Amino acid sequence: MLHPTAAAQESSVVSAMLEEAGGDIATLDEIIREHEGLLNKYPHSDFAPTLMFQLAELYYERSQMVYQQQMRRYEDKMAAVQNGETTVAPTQPTLDMSKAIF
Repeated sequence: MLHPTAAAQESSVVSAMLEEAGGDIATLDEIIREHEGLLNKYPHSDFAPTLMFQLAELYYERSQMVYQQQMRRYEDKMAAVQNGETTVAPTQPTLDMSKAIF
């Protein structure tokens, strides 16, 4: 288990990465791929636990971003139903945390 100070430091590193992504899922996916590549290349290194912790946070944030994007589309489609523009009700999205919990 990470020491609370170490966890806070890791979170600040991930926060900086998220800021770099600027809410763009494709940019976040690239950051995730870089982390996955490093972890695959150096699975037994001293920094592997740090990479795993960061990946879990990045996967979590990606899931949140995707869910928010899906909810915006869902709300737009529900508004169209309520306005009588369509009769096809959309399916409400669900939050998928399967990658964050590995």
